[in-house]
Amino acid sequence: MIMRNIDLSPYSRMYSGPASPLSSFNRPKSVTKTQDFPPYNIEVLSAGKYRISLAIPGFNRSWIAVETQDNILRVKGERPVPNKCEVSRHFSHREIMDTNFHREFKLDAQMTVTGASMAAGILHIDIEENLPDEKKTQRISVSQRDSVRSTNAK
Repeated sequence: MIMRNIDLSPYSRMYSGPASPLSSFNRPKSVTKTQDFPPYNIEVLSAGKYRISLAIPGFNRSWIAVETQDNILRVKGERPVPNKCEVSRHFSHREIMDTNFHREFKLDAQMTVTGASMAAGILHIDIEENLPDEKKTQRISVSQRDSVRSTNAK
């Protein structure tokens, strides 16, 4: 199991809400770095909308599982058991990863995974922040008065 600690502080200035939901990616349950596969990006699409993209070339869509539970986003990739022909292959140089993987990301309570898609070896997971009305920024209109009342009038 892999939990990543991601520094998104440069992006927190782009968010104007009461508390940056990006901070959730910075607070993993535990920090354990044992594997760097697959590499990933976290993209700010717009206010309250994010995308995690994982590079998983060679993985079939049916081998991928994306799930959330207790504000943890889990992404797993499990290849089928290799057949005898694949096991007997010998390489003089090998960099292409064909290993299973498991990544976890901590989400704030108000964040929801809205979808996942795969294209050209990249898995995209879309996340949306759903703030309750009382936490959303409220705009107060300023009206104009015809006259100004003086508080020093006698």
